[in-house]
Amino acid sequence: MQTQEFTILQKFLSPKSIVAFHDVLSCNLLDSFNYLKKKYSKKGKFFILNKMVNGMGLFISKKLLNRDMYNFLKYFNTNEKKLFEYKIWNLKNNSDMEKKYLNNIKIKLDSLPHPQK
Repeated sequence: MQTQEFTILQKFLSPKSIVAFHDVLSCNLLDSFNYLKKKYSKKGKFFILNKMVNGMGLFISKKLLNRDMYNFLKYFNTNEKKLFEYKIWNLKNNSDMEKKYLNNIKIKLDSLPHPQK
């Protein structure tokens, strides 16, 4: 649904637009979000704010996105590989799941780095 909605709405967006995608991670909308990110990458930058509970997504048009805004959004957007490694680390250390299912997954991360360090 978000793919169809954005495809329709993007025709009406101004050159300085922000579009919020609610619950991208919590509602399992990552595939369609990544599709939009690939298809419309020339029009702007897509972010997933994965330091939030619901994993909200944002599209910001290129004319609106400046260095300060980009740096601000990067604070809320952990590298996806590090995020995956953290989730696996968290499962291994804080889960009731049998450890044997997770033993073959190798990661190099102990915890996510603090953003102010």
